[in-house]
Amino acid sequence: MKILNLILVLTLALIVVGCQEVVIEDGDEDLNPDSSMEEEEESETEPSESQENEDESLGCEGNSDCTGNEVCIDNECGTVAQLYKTEGCQETCNFNNVNITTSDDQSFTLSRGKGSYTAAGALEWKIVTGPDYCSGEDIIVPLRIIKKNFGEVLSEEYVTVGIDELSKEITHSAFEDFKFTFTVKDVEETCE
Repeated sequence: MKILNLILVLTLALIVVGCQEVVIEDGDEDLNPDSSMEEEEESETEPSESQENEDESLGCEGNSDCTGNEVCIDNECGTVAQLYKTEGCQETCNFNNVNITTSDDQSFTLSRGKGSYTAAGALEWKIVTGPDYCSGEDIIVPLRIIKKNFGEVLSEEYVTVGIDELSKEITHSAFEDFKFTFTVKDVEETCE
């Protein structure tokens, strides 16, 4: 009977802890996109030539599909700095205090480098820091998406959106019916 009560108490504690809102900061985890790629296991079988051609036409699905310091941004390999015009500017800008709403009815105002999670931590997201960019350019907000299963990182990718733009639908291989989107409602832009 004591064991049954202990199991019941632990189960309730996990449920309560899993339902709390958590804001993830830069210091909570290494933001180097290459670090988790080193931890992921390589495929045991070599892809066929037709699979390689198919993969090239699709771009990338995750950071592990990219080489060097490039990451998978909107299904194309590149760097966050390449998203912005940074040279030949008379005035440069950057943004902070990003106001985001998510498809799971959450609203956040977060600084770059911070984020949250959904689906009991199976999908973690963070607003990515970026370089100063030329004044007058459209604001592009990149988010790092980390998909996990039981704490193990399955994949990472970056998704970008503009102001009042709905993100692409983000799914998770471990959850058939899982679909997540977000919208950046506003940012606080400062220019010098």
